[in-house]
Amino acid sequence: MTGWQLSDFTRTYEGIEPKPVVVRLTADTGLSVRKKCLASGMADVIHKPITVVGMQDYFDHALENLIALRTTIAEAR
Repeated sequence: MTGWQLSDFTRTYEGIEPKPVVVRLTADTGLSVRKKCLASGMADVIHKPITVVGMQDYFDHALENLIALRTTIAEAR
C-alpha cells in the first residue's frame, strides 16, 4: 500500500475513529508534492533530511496542536 492509498483509505473507511493522522516523509521538496499530499488527506509533509531531534520537535509540536484541537471540539459539544 502506498502512502497515497493509505491516506485515501483512512479518510474514507468508516470503521476507524478517531481518524489516524498521516504525515508523509519525503525527499521531494516540490510544492506540487505537498499540495498532492494535503489534497489526499494527509495532515502534513516532512522533508528529508531531518534529524532525530528535528523529528521529535515536529511531533511534540504536532501533538500539542492535536490535543488543543480535540479539547476545543470536546468543549464545543
